[in-house]
Amino acid sequence: MLYFIVSLLCFAFHLINSAHYTKLETCSNEKCRLPYCYCSSQTIPGSLTPRNTPQFLSISINGPIDVTVFNLSQKIFHVNEFKNPDGCPISGTIFLKNHAETDYCLVQKLVQRGFELSITSNSSECPTMDCRIKPKSDKTPFVSWRKGRWYNEIILFREMIQNRTRIHPSTIVGHRSPNYEINLRNIHYQILRENKFLYDSTLVVNEPGLTYTSQQPSPLTWPHTMDFAPTYDCSQGCYTQSFPGLWTIPIHMYQDTEGRNCTTIGSDHCRMPRTVNGFFNYLKHNFNRHYHSNHAPFIIALESSWINEAHQEWRLEGLMQFVKHILKYHKHDVYFVRMIDIINWMLKPIELKQMKNDGGYLSSISLVKNCNSTLISAQYYCSNEKDDLLVKKQNNSLWLNDDITGEQLFNFIYNLVIQEYALFLFISAFLFSIQHTTMTASAAGAALSSMLNIMRKQSFRSDFVPLMDYTQEDTQGHNLEWMNKPIVKYIFRLTGLFSFISVCMNTPKTFEDSWWLQYVTFIIDIVCAIILTIEMAAKIKTRGILSGDAPYFRDRWNQFDAVMVLCIYCSVILQIFELTKLIGSYTYFTVVRSPRPFILVKVLKTFLKFELPKSQIKSILQRSSSQIYNVTMFFLFFMSLYGILGVQFFGSLTFHCVQNGTDTENVTKGDLMIPDTYCSPTKDGFHCPEGFVCEKIEIPRNQRGYNATSFFTVYEAASQEGWVFLMYRAIDSLPSWRAFFYFITMIFFLAWLVKIDNDYSNVFIAVIIETFAEIRVQFQQMWGSRGAPADVEATKVLQKADDSSLKLVNIDENKKMGLAPVIFQKIAQSPIFTTTVMIVILANTIFTATIKHTHDERIDKKNKALYYYIEALFTLFFDLEALFKMFSLGFNNYIGRSIFKFELLLAVGTSVHCIPFFYRGEYFLTYFQ
Repeated sequence: MLYFIVSLLCFAFHLINSAHYTKLETCSNEKCRLPYCYCSSQTIPGSLTPRNTPQFLSISINGPIDVTVFNLSQKIFHVNEFKNPDGCPISGTIFLKNHAETDYCLVQKLVQRGFELSITSNSSECPTMDCRIKPKSDKTPFVSWRKGRWYNEIILFREMIQNRTRIHPSTIVGHRSPNYEINLRNIHYQILRENKFLYDSTLVVNEPGLTYTSQQPSPLTWPHTMDFAPTYDCSQGCYTQSFPGLWTIPIHMYQDTEGRNCTTIGSDHCRMPRTVNGFFNYLKHNFNRHYHSNHAPFIIALESSWINEAHQEWRLEGLMQFVKHILKYHKHDVYFVRMIDIINWMLKPIELKQMKNDGGYLSSISLVKNCNSTLISAQYYCSNEKDDLLVKKQNNSLWLNDDITGEQLFNFIYNLVIQEYALFLFISAFLFSIQHTTMTASAAGAALSSMLNIMRKQSFRSDFVPLMDYTQEDTQGHNLEWMNKPIVKYIFRLTGLFSFISVCMNTPKTFEDSWWLQYVTFIIDIVCAIILTIEMAAKIKTRGILSGDAPYFRDRWNQFDAVMVLCIYCSVILQIFELTKLIGSYTYFTVVRSPRPFILVKVLKTFLKFELPKSQIKSILQRSSSQIYNVTMFFLFFMSLYGILGVQFFGSLTFHCVQNGTDTENVTKGDLMIPDTYCSPTKDGFHCPEGFVCEKIEIPRNQRGYNATSFFTVYEAASQEGWVFLMYRAIDSLPSWRAFFYFITMIFFLAWLVKIDNDYSNVFIAVIIETFAEIRVQFQQMWGSRGAPADVEATKVLQKADDSSLKLVNIDENKKMGLAPVIFQKIAQSPIFTTTVMIVILANTIFTATIKHTHDERIDKKNKALYYYIEALFTLFFDLEALFKMFSLGFNNYIGRSIFKFELLLAVGTSVHCIPFFYRGEYFLTYFQ
């Protein structure tokens, strides 16, 4: 019971400490520094003075893009005439909303003209209040947005924009909440950060004690990251959790000339003069609050519906008059910019004079350029009408590096799985190790490796660590060029592979069957230790240990490699003591060898080199990671809960009925009662019949003991009728009160795990199926847009012509593919051939199901010989089938199909298994059969 309580406490502790978003703390320059963090303050980045700082002015339009908004943007920004001090066209930001009213052709044209595209929402609704315009007959209640709705409104909307415009998602990094509303749980900030958005511009800021006079203006807050608490009040609500690395560009409350505050331009309670000159003076007054203080960026946030409202021409004309006034009287130090340009400048601040001299500085540090007058002022077509020059140039540069390797994908899985569950696995394995001296190396490995991960897990507090890190391991450098040679890479890969093989062989059963393998593993470990030490030493010599541009121990993968090398050395030293009989085998000293199974991480990291489209993979992983996380935590919690409660409390059911005189240390199948029957050595439970006795059969150490019993008991209980068998086992093996208590706790557990209805559907399995079904659908959608899978039969293919262009060429179905005549090709692809093979597979399955064992070893030996010859015949047939397909279709065509690769693997595996030596030894090759 102690283990049950402690495990629950550990689980709760893990959940508390695994939260991504912490409470807010006060910011300080020691904790928060550019480029990863910037405190909420009135200080100008780079310690510049206002005179040497450019005044940024950003006009943003919220709403759907239709013809009216498109024409409005052309009037305001007039890209052919209006220029910034550096000679580049002025630009702004569009916060797109309402998919139903958006013309995506015009969206693409605006981006081509240098505008920044950001997101508000997919619909025209509001997240925390009912702002729907609906008929009186519509009685649908309003429901505040939850995480799923936020995700649909932001992330799925960004994907929709990408699919309809081919605008790369990495350029859509800004967001503004509808109606400037902030959810109390900060849900939308969580989604923005988890999906790689750079900034949010929702907060409407009310500076404390703010006054404005031309002589003594009050400084205003600059954009900042959301790592720490803000230093201002928010009219619509502030963020209440830390979101490291996510920027906020605040909108300062507007004031009229009498000092009355106004949350946003166009709000109902905002008092402003309704004339052209009145609106012009209103904007000018608010601009001066920024210009005559600390040059904090001035954000003009406009609703497209407000500025285009009928019979309100004074709004647009007043805005146009203000823009022309700034360009005329402040043409040396005021820049009309996109919001992302503000952040880019803050990351690399330079003085105003240098910006003028370095024409196009803001464009040069931006992902999407907006300082090419020829491109921006030209006439363009939508990509679904005709590919234009700008789209081609941007997409070529952005999609070029849009493949994610297996190593990078594994980085994500490594972070998600190993680090998230490190504390839980460590404490659980440690508890088991205290109670049971039969703890295996793998269990200890989970414990120690988890501890190492906890110790090296970085904090978000002092440095921003991306949620998904796709950085490749750097082997570039003058002294590391030899490591990039193919032969050296192969040596390092094989070293990791052989080290993993050595770990797999290092088990009691392996050495019991083949004693000489102890020396094989010893030699392999020595060779691997030497090679990996050379690799580590070369990197340390080039990079340094803890100092330098990229020190060795500052890289997390290098830390992992160093731990693995240390473990190999410990394993070698331990094996020396074991071989010389200075210590016994499999004592507690073997715990130093326990982390070595994690060499598999290095093997997968170096061997998985497949390519997948990064943007789609990131989307799939981000959308599915939370589901996988929840399902895994659900699995771990309940399996551990009942595994500890049921088996640890009641004890494993290990008493069986065996024949009189049976050696309990060497029990065979012939000694067991048929069917295998559980019993009780006390007066309670089932008593064995005459000729049999109730004996406890010990589980060998290499079969994992209580660990396996715990988990497999729960697994069997989760099956549709398995709990019935467990109930009878408990009744047979335990006193009545313990059996019934066991049964009752099992039923309570199943009430959580299994939903019983007409068809006994398993909820846990259903959740897993649904999760991976969604991932499968997303992969299908992804590959559907990038080309047909390789396994799909096609009538046309793309081929490269002499002029390097691609042409669609018809496939000649009668063209000879392999060495055999065409008639053999047709036979191999015919339904009759396929049906014949399927019938043989069915016959093989039925035969395999008839294999049985008796208590008579003579009969079993005779039957086994018969089974061998029949299995050999089936194997011969499937080998001939594979050879016939290769002969008919050609080896390249054959191996190009995934299903044929699988068939070939089975053919090779079953053929090797039929060799008498392997067949008698019952090696793992049996699984191929």
